[in-house]
Amino acid sequence: MFNDSEHIVAIFAIGPYDIIGTDNKLPWHSDKDFYFFKKATMNHPCIFGTTTFYNLPHYPLCSRGNIVCSRKFPKFQPMPTDNGTKYIKTNSIENAIKISRIIYPYKTIFVCGGASIYKYVIDKKISDVLYVSEIYSDALATDVQHNPEKYTYFPTDFRQDYVQSDVLNVNDANWPPEHNDINVKISRWIRKKSR
Repeated sequence: MFNDSEHIVAIFAIGPYDIIGTDNKLPWHSDKDFYFFKKATMNHPCIFGTTTFYNLPHYPLCSRGNIVCSRKFPKFQPMPTDNGTKYIKTNSIENAIKISRIIYPYKTIFVCGGASIYKYVIDKKISDVLYVSEIYSDALATDVQHNPEKYTYFPTDFRQDYVQSDVLNVNDANWPPEHNDINVKISRWIRKKSR
């Protein structure tokens, strides 16, 4: 796995043509991507937009600091849940980062989407590292070509401002196998140095 202590890392999966979702869900099921997301984010704060957070299969995520951003929320509001895992509501990404730094010092802060949050942290140069799972499937690529309007796309061309620095070997025995026609490449990207 990658190690980026104290960095702000945007973590996301993209499919063919940089799709990231359809109907507020992932348009694929990748055991390798889920495994990577869980291992990378465990015991770290995770920042979400409301749509992404409330569309998680189980929220809040266990063993992580869950911070949910919306302009409609107050500056700081802890929220209890039935399973005992709490999450925090806040009104901005900047406040979410401040809260993360106070409650989880020396930890990597993960930005987990959705599209407008990714665009903000990349365009405003808040995230200096990206963890990208590239998901490929022939069937999915064909569907995107024939039905492009049903998909949500990654909101910015991160490849202009970041360079790939590392790629994980997801085919060794420690990784779960895929049970469909999906191929996965997981890589770390760092922001290009300004000249």
